[in-house]
Amino acid sequence: MKRPGIEELVKRLRCSRPALIVLEASGGYEFPLVEALAAAKLPFSVANPRQVRAFAKGIGYLEKTDKIDAAVLAHFAEVVHPEPRPLPSEARLRLNALVVRRRQVVTMLTCEENRRATAPAVVSDGIQAHINLLRQSLSSLEKELREAIKQDTE
Repeated sequence: MKRPGIEELVKRLRCSRPALIVLEASGGYEFPLVEALAAAKLPFSVANPRQVRAFAKGIGYLEKTDKIDAAVLAHFAEVVHPEPRPLPSEARLRLNALVVRRRQVVTMLTCEENRRATAPAVVSDGIQAHINLLRQSLSSLEKELREAIKQDTE
């Protein structure tokens, strides 16, 4: 899929030849940019947002706006000097995606089991059906995870 904004940004970054591009992880939304930066062989590092937020608080920035966040991230890069990181392998990306999804399914399953405990009879069967579906999904994910771990360690 073409991403004109990302293509334009990469073109501008190539021209400026940055020593390092630092961006925050944002739940996977950063990944198309990370892929484009890696393809362009531009040095980048994806910072942990909690670490950047703690840094911001430590230097007195309690409020959050896009403008403040950009300034804090630039200052973070200057002070911390995060190491450039290569793009993770396909196997590692797959493993990470499976771990994240497993965590999400476990959370949903716990919520539904808690709901079922106090649910009126009129919705109890529907909740149980969802629990059964989530358990099947969890079982499939755990099987895929075992395979991904096995392949990643070979």
